[in-house]
Amino acid sequence: MEKTIDQFGQWVYNKNKGTDWSGRSIGDELLADRLDKMDPDKKVRLINAAMKEFGENRFEKASTNAIVKAAGISKGLLYHYFRSKEELYEYLFDYAMKAVAVPIAQEVGLEETDIIRRIERITKLKVEIFHELPSLVSFTKAMYAGMDYEDVKKVIEKYNPISVDMYYTHNVDKSLFKDDVDVEMAVKIIQYTFRKSRRTLHDATQHGI
Repeated sequence: MEKTIDQFGQWVYNKNKGTDWSGRSIGDELLADRLDKMDPDKKVRLINAAMKEFGENRFEKASTNAIVKAAGISKGLLYHYFRSKEELYEYLFDYAMKAVAVPIAQEVGLEETDIIRRIERITKLKVEIFHELPSLVSFTKAMYAGMDYEDVKKVIEKYNPISVDMYYTHNVDKSLFKDDVDVEMAVKIIQYTFRKSRRTLHDATQHGI
């Protein structure tokens, strides 16, 4: 069965493909500045509510009425910051990428040669981010629907100059592993273990455990 594609999400990706995502237009900068002036609690509620709605219903079926109701804000306030549903989605696409890629770029370097510690740091950062933005997981799943792994990597690398793969392959101290261990396979197993633990913790948080 073919995966359903969020057609607007794919359009946002194609629109920005090959451009420098770290350089924003004047209009985008003004929009970001206006959002920074929004009450912080309302901003977080709006972002979470919008991500949840788009994540569960995709762009076409997502309702701005549901978003403002869940966020506890007026529709007038929403449209004060965003002229359309399309503009809101584009902002969330950009926000979602920055929310994960930028902290990792700033706080996780390749100097740490212990791959377990490196992956552990990345995992802890993601847990902290998902705790603040619980709907980020469902939104990014919808956002990435239809993209292959290489496309996803290209999008992420617009925000983080370090290649995604390099975090798991570059400057790894192989002496930490036994001689007969396939290091590449071992790293994949470690990644999977941490990823599974993170998802379990996220699911527990979602259910108030």
